[in-house]
Amino acid sequence: MLNTQLFERLTTLFGGRLQPTTAPILRLPLAGFQHHSAPRLWPLLDQGLRLRLRREPGNPHDPNAIALYLGDHKLGYIPRERNAPLAGMLDWGMSLTAAIVDLRESEDPWQRVEIEVGLRW
Repeated sequence: MLNTQLFERLTTLFGGRLQPTTAPILRLPLAGFQHHSAPRLWPLLDQGLRLRLRREPGNPHDPNAIALYLGDHKLGYIPRERNAPLAGMLDWGMSLTAAIVDLRESEDPWQRVEIEVGLRW
């Protein structure tokens, strides 16, 4: 992976004193909350919970689709309007993280779960 090689080089350059870190990139709502496992798993969701990002380049609705998973359960997606740069980063082998940063009781599914995406290096 590109970022792993860069991190190893920087660690060597700085005498092994660097620790892997994550830099926040953006916050956004979880898209598709009502269509996947999120409503069923709502009682288990909590702030700080880490999610797995998975590219879906073959998705017939969006070639830049990035699904968010808790274990084997798909919670939803990165919103289509914001996913292209992140899809490119994942396709280039960059390591992205995702975590729940806010949960709200709301009738509007777009307001229920807020995600923070970060770049791990």
